[in-house]
Amino acid sequence: MANQYTKKKDLLKKRQKKANRKATLKKYDASAKGKAATNKYNHSEKGKAARKKYKQSLKGKKTAQKLRRGEKAKLADEQYRKKRMAMKAIGDEQLFIHELWRGTVNNAKKYGLPHEHPKFNSFWALWVKQKKEFGYNCPYTGDPFTWIHWNYDMGVQRPLGNVSTDQLVPRAGYTRTKGRKRSNIVFCTYGANLAKRNLPPETMKMVVHIFENGLVNPNPKTRPTKEQVGITTLRNELVI
Repeated sequence: MANQYTKKKDLLKKRQKKANRKATLKKYDASAKGKAATNKYNHSEKGKAARKKYKQSLKGKKTAQKLRRGEKAKLADEQYRKKRMAMKAIGDEQLFIHELWRGTVNNAKKYGLPHEHPKFNSFWALWVKQKKEFGYNCPYTGDPFTWIHWNYDMGVQRPLGNVSTDQLVPRAGYTRTKGRKRSNIVFCTYGANLAKRNLPPETMKMVVHIFENGLVNPNPKTRPTKEQVGITTLRNELVI
């Protein structure tokens, strides 16, 4: 029968074995062979399933919450934010477009608009497609885009030349090209976006028509009759 001394000795042995095993595993993980094995496991289906299961577990959620609240995580977030600000200050193109994408997502949620670009990749592809046609110029005005760092806290006017996202048809959402249906997103200068505001394409077509042809009704069927027009000649005496 084991006495108290032997029990304590066995417990110490178990703890020592556990500590040795942890140290060995840590050393193995830090080695090149261990890193390769870990990387291979992480990219395997089994590893992905295990990570997903752990993240969804109570322990995984608590760990994630603890990391988010930890000082190390806060410091990393602050460094990441400063890096983004620095990149934006020097005019990083992808960062600007990413900020626009985030703005469209928030705007769609706020006003209940359709948004068919859940990931940034498709939004970026749309920008690249337009860039191949118009370059770094506004398709509405032909003015070159500016990439000036700005936010609401600066208390100054938003640069009118900065690239912005316009809905071609107001309140139709941020839709993508589907068959004959065109994308509703146009990248233009903020000044052009501000001037256009909620003007629908039909109104803009009429402005162009009147500019090119003068005050001529493009649809003869909608021209009013003489009775509808009322007085057409100037009388000698006006009753006021």
